[in-house]
Amino acid sequence: VNIVAALKRVGVRRVRLTGGEPSVRKDLLTIVARLAKQGLDELSLSSNGELLSELAAPLREAGLSRVNISIDTLDPERFRSITRHGNLERVLAGIERVRAVGFPHTKLNTVALRSFNDHELGKICRFALEHDLTPRFIELMPMGSGVSVDRPSFLSAAEIRDLLTAEFGPILPIHEEQPALPGGGPARYVGLRFGHEVRRGGLIAAVSEPFCDTCNRVRLSASGQLHAC
Repeated sequence: VNIVAALKRVGVRRVRLTGGEPSVRKDLLTIVARLAKQGLDELSLSSNGELLSELAAPLREAGLSRVNISIDTLDPERFRSITRHGNLERVLAGIERVRAVGFPHTKLNTVALRSFNDHELGKICRFALEHDLTPRFIELMPMGSGVSVDRPSFLSAAEIRDLLTAEFGPILPIHEEQPALPGGGPARYVGLRFGHEVRRGGLIAAVSEPFCDTCNRVRLSASGQLHAC
């Protein structure tokens, strides 16, 4: 809370609580309420969705602006495997609760993995659009010093676009005059034909299409360290 107050004085206007999994913190609602009082433009949270059935309404009341939810598969057994005993039914119930309490612009984040969920990307995207969520597909990224990308599992943004094209037809450009989605993050948005509408889908391609020159993020670790990347 103190660091956000200091960063706000030098121009930071958007804050996202992430992890790990922030919803397991017993003092999360207190943290959200204290941050919300600082008058930020946006206060969002990234979550695996397991506890959102119980927390969505209290988080909204505490002043949270928006939610990102991570789902890498819609297959219950595959979900349980990749999340190590996660419960897809609970996550889907959490999504419904997020919608019910009125959170706007909720994003559904999916890490695209070859031979794991590549055959599901169209289905996940369609699920998101049917539930008024913005689907975003993320390239597998190396996490930590000296770690390289797991090449057998890596699916590039170009390949993701090809899979979405097969499902929705030609990808459409998003013109600059259209308002950007809240969050101001690294995703690049494209238009997807969905019924009679054109809806947004996002790609985060840190490996094959780096966005370092436009990155506006600084990260605060759980140990109190600031990281520019």
